Amino acid sequence: MKKINIIILILIVTFIMSFGIVQADNSTDTETVDISATVLGSISLSVVEDMNFGAGTAPQLNAGDQEVTLSTTGDASITYTGYWDSTDASAAELTVSGQADYVYTVKIDGNSITEGSETTLTPSIALDGDLKVTKMTVVEKTSGDFDNDDGNDTLLIGAVLSIPENHPAGFYTANFSVEVTYE
Repeated sequence: MKKINIIILILIVTFIMSFGIVQADNSTDTETVDISATVLGSISLSVVEDMNFGAGTAPQLNAGDQEVTLSTTGDASITYTGYWDSTDASAAELTVSGQADYVYTVKIDGNSITEGSETTLTPSIALDGDLKVTKMTVVEKTSGDFDNDDGNDTLLIGAVLSIPENHPAGFYTANFSVEVTYE
């Protein structure tokens, strides 16, 4: 009988030990985490058309400084009585090339630009003399936002030119910088 009890005890101990060894340890788990990164293509600008306000007369004496507004579609209009020929007027046009579907910001001479809103330039852009470009408006031609839908956007830039009264006749020029940066 002792032998049977010993055999039963050995079987029970063996069963308990095997149960403990076979039982899974649920106190740890392991998962695999993927790593990814996207390196964006360079963003670049190219000028398609320069800005041209057209030609016209300066405001007369005692009229004060007046403005010529160049729309983003290239139409020029004046705020004073005088003559203005907008036949040669054109908004600036630039192409932004870069990674599709990524948002970018636009700065003109360091001034942050909000798409479609007129931005007062600080400082203004002085043409040779007292003519000054004081405000600019930038629009994206097709989607209306700075997000490079297909990798290429077209920016149109209109502006406001301030002309002092009795300003001397002449051909006046200046330039400005446009900067685009991924946001």
